[in-house]
Amino acid sequence: MKKIGLTFGLLVAGLVSAFAADACQPIQGVTQVAARYGEPARFSREISLQYPDFDLIYLGLGRATVGAGHLALQAHYFRAIGSKEQNIINWSAGTGLLGPIGFELGGKRFFIEMRRNSLGGQPGEGEELREDEVVIAPQR
Repeated sequence: MKKIGLTFGLLVAGLVSAFAADACQPIQGVTQVAARYGEPARFSREISLQYPDFDLIYLGLGRATVGAGHLALQAHYFRAIGSKEQNIINWSAGTGLLGPIGFELGGKRFFIEMRRNSLGGQPGEGEELREDEVVIAPQR
């Protein structure tokens, strides 16, 4: 039994290592576009938005559950890929509470916003975003 557990553990460790190394590689068929914190950027499944600390790739629409899993909402899913780790982020306006959603990557905290540019601190702050635009900003 110990041999099976050890073999399984090594297999899992190998898969995790391969996955982590693969996360840092460019994704085939995706156009890389430079993006700036606090400014709207257009997203699609064919674009990798390159921010200073990570790349952001749109994965598509899916379902996110709220609370104890009793309420399923439509959500936009993104993958944030840093130099050593990655994170799946979802953003939904389903509860009516529109605003930035916080996430962490590489020990740093960020916000993602998809309805209003309330993160930019630029002229025009608070203007409505297009359905294919996102704003990312570091948490201060």
